[in-house]
Amino acid sequence: MLNRMDFHSNNSLYRGRRMEILLVVLAVIKLLKVISVYATYELLKNSNPLTILIALKFTALLIMVPLQKPFNGPKLKITEWFHILKFSFVRLLIDALWIEGLILCGPFRFILLFEHSELLILAAAGTFIFGSHCTKKTRGSVFFVIGVLCLVFFDHDYSHGETEHPEGVHKSFLIHHLYELFVNFGLSDHKVGVAVLISAVCLDAGLASISRTLVTSIGGAKRLYSLSALISFIILIPLFLLTHFFNENSLHTKEQLNLLKMVENANNQMPSHGSSENIPQRDWLFWMVYISIMHVIDFYMTSLVSGRLGAQSVTRLAKLTVVITSLIFSLLWSSSDSVEQFVSFDRNEILVNSFLPKHQMSIGVIVSVVCILYASDLLTTDKSGHGPEGISSGHFIGYSMAGLPLFTAGQTPTHGAALLANSEEFGLWYHLRATFHGILTGQASRRIFAFLCLNLAFTFVELFYGVWTNSLGLISDGFHMLFDSAALVVGLYAAVVSHWKPTRIFSFGYNSAEILSGLVNALFLLVISGSVFVNSIVRIHQPPDIKTDKLLAVSILGLLVNIVGVVALGHAHSHGGHGHSHGGHGHSHSGSHGHSHGDSSHRHCHNHEHGHSHSRNHSHSSNRSHSHHYDHKHAVEAHNEELHYGHTHGHQQRCGSHKSQKDEAEDANLRGVYLHVLADTLGSVSVIFSSFLVTTYGWNVADPICSMFIACVIGYSAMPLLNDTLSLLTLKVPDEFHSQLMVKKILQVDEVVSVSNPFIWTHTHKSVCVCVTVRIQSSASEQVLLRKIKELIQNHFKSVSHLTIQIEKEEYEYHTQAMGLHLSVIGHYPKSFINSSVLMNGLTHHHHHHDNTNHCGKYNCSSERMNLLSVKDI
Repeated sequence: MLNRMDFHSNNSLYRGRRMEILLVVLAVIKLLKVISVYATYELLKNSNPLTILIALKFTALLIMVPLQKPFNGPKLKITEWFHILKFSFVRLLIDALWIEGLILCGPFRFILLFEHSELLILAAAGTFIFGSHCTKKTRGSVFFVIGVLCLVFFDHDYSHGETEHPEGVHKSFLIHHLYELFVNFGLSDHKVGVAVLISAVCLDAGLASISRTLVTSIGGAKRLYSLSALISFIILIPLFLLTHFFNENSLHTKEQLNLLKMVENANNQMPSHGSSENIPQRDWLFWMVYISIMHVIDFYMTSLVSGRLGAQSVTRLAKLTVVITSLIFSLLWSSSDSVEQFVSFDRNEILVNSFLPKHQMSIGVIVSVVCILYASDLLTTDKSGHGPEGISSGHFIGYSMAGLPLFTAGQTPTHGAALLANSEEFGLWYHLRATFHGILTGQASRRIFAFLCLNLAFTFVELFYGVWTNSLGLISDGFHMLFDSAALVVGLYAAVVSHWKPTRIFSFGYNSAEILSGLVNALFLLVISGSVFVNSIVRIHQPPDIKTDKLLAVSILGLLVNIVGVVALGHAHSHGGHGHSHGGHGHSHSGSHGHSHGDSSHRHCHNHEHGHSHSRNHSHSSNRSHSHHYDHKHAVEAHNEELHYGHTHGHQQRCGSHKSQKDEAEDANLRGVYLHVLADTLGSVSVIFSSFLVTTYGWNVADPICSMFIACVIGYSAMPLLNDTLSLLTLKVPDEFHSQLMVKKILQVDEVVSVSNPFIWTHTHKSVCVCVTVRIQSSASEQVLLRKIKELIQNHFKSVSHLTIQIEKEEYEYHTQAMGLHLSVIGHYPKSFINSSVLMNGLTHHHHHHDNTNHCGKYNCSSERMNLLSVKDI
């Protein structure tokens, strides 16, 4: 099929009446083009595709060569002839692919997938490969992919009849064996047709983009396509003669031969017509000429209108016209035989086509139409202020002080040019390479990645044998391993993302990615356990017949694979999250999916402390005049230093340097993956046990019972992980962090009056954020107390990575009351809270410890009930 390549200047834009006439003519041409596609599909039911292709090339040759006179131009070089020959071969391959796709998918799906301009395909491909700063392009690319996936997974393409060859009688040796190949792999003709058409349209767009240099060198696209039609016709003639010589164009199955006999018997019962013998040839010739002429006219008209109105506008209008028109034709075609009778040769062919299946409409097709049309509009819509080809007089850079928009002078380069110039700075390919490099950086991550490849390979083996032997245990274990692979992928990616630097939008960084990964893994585990448990109950009441061929061998092999995973992840699991401090050097062995920085790498965590001080002096004279002096002093001090996690080697163990005995220093990301593999290992053991019982004693009920055991183990292992991740995401105060002890230590500082609003939350398992308001005496120095409190918290609570301290003086409360302000106070703790005997949360602490301010384990952490005093009570 001829490619629509615009070769005119885009600077001249028609307006008014001329533009409307061009648009109407283009819409009519596209309507006639749709009719030609449906006619081609009907002809392919009764003709050899090679014959159709030769007729198309021959008609294009007869029209374009005399019209364009390609041999009268400048003499072509040998290298240019060689490029034209290669172009012709690729063009023939594309034509063969779209004919095959038309046979397998039908005309409507063919138009939906193949009738795209190279502008749309290249825009979508460029967005996925190089990225895009325009959200409209990204949305368009995503919707285009969704539309294609809907045709693959949600379009069942039901047919009226049940025949061995849904596309009808095979007239081609190639199509017959391609179909047999698809059947052997269990793929339907429709899904393979979608893949063939996507390959054809991508190849078509790539050929159009690459051949632009060739078009310029030989003198235009018209000359190129006229020479290509001539060379293609010369290439096809020997193939056509060889096909007929070996007589391989008449391959019929038993069902098709029976169908032909039925047609022959019906033909014998019909009254004969004297002139009917000449009608098929005359009709066939008419439709072939019509189809070929429409292809040539569509090529010329699309190129002409694109040069006048711009390629983007033409692409958008053409796609909308052909899809809507084809949708109407498809509804008429699937509901009656009117279209088939319109292009059929005689009553015999109508009878044959009535027995052949038709490509029906489905919900997946309707959804795909909406997605692809919406994607076409997004990918071909001009930006504000841009011309039809992305040319503008300036680029928007912001606003002036007066609020007016500012633009750069001159032309703005197109998005594609910017991508090619900066392809290494952004884009999908660069992102994938950076992610893969991050995975291969550490030793533990390399182990996990190697196990991922091994686990994914064996997953498909286990699923195949599970379906073959009808073993629910093996199938459930295979799907569980598949989810394990997904968990490994999510975990590895989350570990890489968590090391990204903070940005303006994500000021806290991306450390929460590992927490989200753990939550996703926990939810996956619960979904798997619930599904397996329900299916196990059903199979206990009705035990199925299980084939024991190689079932035990596959189960043992699966156990070995899981043991490798346990060893690989267990090694990282045992080293993850524990930091060792030697003389002030913190060596972090990270087990977060293998990001190990070696023995000499130091993990740096940034402390952020913000101190705010407010002091107010009020003097009241006897003449009832009030003199208010407000002295606002803001002291903000940020200190970044290296924090050391884990066990400090020595005798000065302070609060915050130890994690809980549950080893919660391990991040949720690694725990989720490890639990996946550990539960899968236990599942493999149960599968082996059930396989032994089924093989030896024939107890088929053992399979669902063991599957139920797998479900219980999976669900039990997922609940703690789910609770931990939810606690982190809901900003819960860590259990090992003694918040009441921190408040008491702050109150013990001289000149501190009270502490209020102690906000404490866990950012990750290894970092805690603290925000507290401290009220001091009027004579105190804000800077001095700020430094004391900051050093106090840093020395006794090593897990604090973000610290914000707001300093207020006593006069600040009088000032807020005078202004009528009512500030929200979550908790207020005066000096008397030091000797209180009630917890901050109101629950009496029943555990008593010896008081020791230097040792957290021996410090009297029995805390007190907080004195909730409002502002008015002070």
